[in-house]
Amino acid sequence: MVAVLAYWAIRGLAAPIRYLLEYTNTPYEDKQYMQGDGPEFSRAEWMDEKPSLGADLPFANLPYFIDGSVKLTQSNAIIRYIAEKNSLAGSTPEERAMIDMIANEVIDVRSRFTRLSYMKASDFAAFRQGHVTYFRNWSVKMEAFLKQRGTLWACADSISYADFLLFELLSQHVALESSMLDEFPLLAAYKARFEALEFMRAFMKKPAFSLPFNNKTATFR
Repeated sequence: MVAVLAYWAIRGLAAPIRYLLEYTNTPYEDKQYMQGDGPEFSRAEWMDEKPSLGADLPFANLPYFIDGSVKLTQSNAIIRYIAEKNSLAGSTPEERAMIDMIANEVIDVRSRFTRLSYMKASDFAAFRQGHVTYFRNWSVKMEAFLKQRGTLWACADSISYADFLLFELLSQHVALESSMLDEFPLLAAYKARFEALEFMRAFMKKPAFSLPFNNKTATFR
């Protein structure tokens, strides 16, 4: 049975989920909803369908994921489910805790990036450099973490779900500021290593990879 991942026609919260599904060779339908153009920016394409999903998805929201009898909302729950199903979430309490720690670090930073992206243009211009500085300061710590670990991926020599989240975060910030990783050779090499993975080379040629990071109401897309 083909799984269904539903989200807006953007990368947003769904990008790491798409990466995981591609990496694990999971057959899936990438169902994308389109937000209308301004000034209304209608969400009718999703909102008109949302009530009909109530029986199966009592917390119906985007993204949602259906895999047979498993029906989930909340991006982190979806990511963890796919990761657990494919042995990408650690095999010991210590490994799981380390992976969760990095994943939650990424989620915290991503939330700040998302808030910045959806600010009105004047506020975005005022706060952009402050976020760039914040991310570079955070990258100092992440670079030191990678150096201390000395592993191929963020938490171990084997890839985990945290790596799919971290890669997308780095991609977002390089798009925001092309020189973002110039002072962080380990993070730059990490991003390049992820992009060199066979599944990722193939996925980068697909339309889903070229979607904007954010929806049409965002100043930074």
